[in-house]
Amino acid sequence: MAHPGTNREGGFMREDVLKISDFIETENIYLDVELTDKEAVLKFIAQTAGQNSLVTNDEMLFKGLALREESMSTGVGQGIAFPHTTTPERDQAAVMIIRLSTPVPFDAIDDQDVDIVFAIIIPESNQTQHLQILARVSRLCRKTEFTGVVRRAKDPQRLKDAIKGLEDEITGFFYQS
Repeated sequence: MAHPGTNREGGFMREDVLKISDFIETENIYLDVELTDKEAVLKFIAQTAGQNSLVTNDEMLFKGLALREESMSTGVGQGIAFPHTTTPERDQAAVMIIRLSTPVPFDAIDDQDVDIVFAIIIPESNQTQHLQILARVSRLCRKTEFTGVVRRAKDPQRLKDAIKGLEDEITGFFYQS
């Protein structure tokens, strides 16, 4: 039997590896943002998504994020939250990273305040990608070196490069851009 992530001949199956760095643009990385609470975080996500042309209807995006939070908090513990929603406006997923200057209450499962936010905007037409990205971000966040990189990053480009490097290391091979 082949090792997970390899084909029958033992070669890596590159097409099976989803990388969140492919969905992150440096203009969607925000470091040391001062926000006061969960609602302010969700509004910031929606407004900046609108400003960065990820969506045209930022109010609809905010409502989708807020509705998701009402059903169940996306605060997953260890100071991390994954607010996410779908939109008919996107044909490809987008990931925003927001590092807060001061942690905020987020109704997280471990009752810790949140300082790292991975906002995920998914096209309504691709629900499978939604789950794949959530799973990938979740796996990465279980690695202390990953959360450390996010918490120590000095600028958005270095953070994106570090995430790409960690993903390449984790998957066991390097991609050519």
